[in-house]
Amino acid sequence: MGASFTYNPSFGVKITVGLPRHVGRDVGFEICDAIDALIEERWGQGQRSSIRPSETASYPSIEPETTKSPAERTALKGGAMPEMRFVPWPESGPVTLNMVVKAWDIGKSTFRKRVAEGRIAMPEVIEGRSGSDENVWAAEKITSQLKALGIIRRYEAID
Repeated sequence: MGASFTYNPSFGVKITVGLPRHVGRDVGFEICDAIDALIEERWGQGQRSSIRPSETASYPSIEPETTKSPAERTALKGGAMPEMRFVPWPESGPVTLNMVVKAWDIGKSTFRKRVAEGRIAMPEVIEGRSGSDENVWAAEKITSQLKALGIIRRYEAID
């Protein structure tokens, strides 16, 4: 199971929850109902669309590279929220497409499309590599290009 979010100033926050394949449709509907109830309880009916960014300042947010302390998480969520961190990402060196999609909120097909559009650089050419070897990109270059496109890093729970 995994949860991620994206933020767009035009429409706000979009939350995506992925459940394991064996979880049935009915359980998915139950989870959606529970999320709706939580939103309803937190913000009230009809107020969801009227919330302005300045009004959300008191809501907990994930801080870069870290999260709230265990005591703060317990106070905010009754201990239910796992400690989160960014998915590991190298500052420099070669990275593969699989590494990119694991650490950034972008899918393989979207990444390939952005490369074809010229919005993301073509893979690096490295001498001595076979044509069948996986393509690689420079981590520092890809990092700046993904940030420029508004793509955010993924978080993972810390065990």
